[in-house]
Amino acid sequence: MRRAIGIVIFGALFMGSVLQISQAGSPPSGSISLNKTVTKTGTCPGSDPLDVAAGSEVQYCYTVTNNTNVTLGQHTLVDDHIGPIDTGSPFNLAPGGHHTVISSPQTINVSTLNTATWTAMTSSTSFSNTDTAQVYVCGNGIVEPTEQCDTGKECDGVHGGLPCKVQEVTSNCCTTNCTYKASGTCDDDDQVDPSVEAGAPNGGDGNGDGIPDNVQPDVTSLPAANGNGYLTLVTTGACHQNHNVVAVTEESIGNDPDFSYPFGLLRFTLNCTSADITVIYSASSGMTGSVYRKYGPTPPSFNNPAFYSLPNVTFGTMVIDGQTRGTASFHLDDNQIGDGDPTIDLIVDPGGPGVAGAGGKAPVLSPWMLGVVCVALSVIGVLSLRRKGVRQ
Repeated sequence: MRRAIGIVIFGALFMGSVLQISQAGSPPSGSISLNKTVTKTGTCPGSDPLDVAAGSEVQYCYTVTNNTNVTLGQHTLVDDHIGPIDTGSPFNLAPGGHHTVISSPQTINVSTLNTATWTAMTSSTSFSNTDTAQVYVCGNGIVEPTEQCDTGKECDGVHGGLPCKVQEVTSNCCTTNCTYKASGTCDDDDQVDPSVEAGAPNGGDGNGDGIPDNVQPDVTSLPAANGNGYLTLVTTGACHQNHNVVAVTEESIGNDPDFSYPFGLLRFTLNCTSADITVIYSASSGMTGSVYRKYGPTPPSFNNPAFYSLPNVTFGTMVIDGQTRGTASFHLDDNQIGDGDPTIDLIVDPGGPGVAGAGGKAPVLSPWMLGVVCVALSVIGVLSLRRKGVRQ
């Protein structure tokens, strides 16, 4: 009996030693991500950027995500305009977990861009990341009798009585729809040049809502990467600001051997938890035979980026300025299928309509495989000549 107990104790000690060695052999790795937004309502997430009247109170939201392989127990947060922010540290943030902190109210009198740095630590390793948030001060907080929006000065009627948001090109008419830049141009913060959006069909109104796309933060128009017409991105639901909108070709992000992309793909980011998306293709009168394909990692692991078909996409048409345009509509949720980034409250979407079968591409051989095929054909040729010689 004693011998049996001794064997059990020895086995337990041995397994504990093996476990310690295994843990010691996996050093901390990975990174943390930080998403910073700003809010007027005291609820997170907020927006980035945010338009406010001078003297408004705002609060900053900071959400950290642990993308490492270890639990992080100590945390510091420093905002370069506010100073140290209480994170509630110490607390354990497990791999894949996230934690949100909100600042105390801050009075904003001038447009402000500030940077936050979150540092998370174990007993032996630290990880840091930074993010920024922009607040624009707009108007004077009063809609004057001659104003259709809070511009800070009277500007209606300058261009035929158009709303202020259309006149921002020449007037400092900052509204929640458009941010006036120091250069004197209007920008809706989707990272597409206003002059490019102005080139969209229907006089720069790609979705036919009567408002130029370059003053709408939730409508973005730009040429397809392969030159096949314009793409117009329309975002509705909980999201009202398109960011980092870029048209890309399939070849620039990966290789999808079974599908071709007649309009390329569209990539954008959204700082929100969900959104309803419609993409309008000006060069298409219908999307028959199309499959909406996405490229990127998939939840929950977000590993091994690849092309895949997005479910529940509705293809249809819209008549804009007398022309029938093809459309693709779908819903996106943060950290669900269709989102290519694990960061909380950040949706990353690269995708587009692909055509399979006869519309697909011929397979492309790598240089190494092409060499193998050439050698094989040469051998077949030599053997054929020898057989002919034998017969003769």
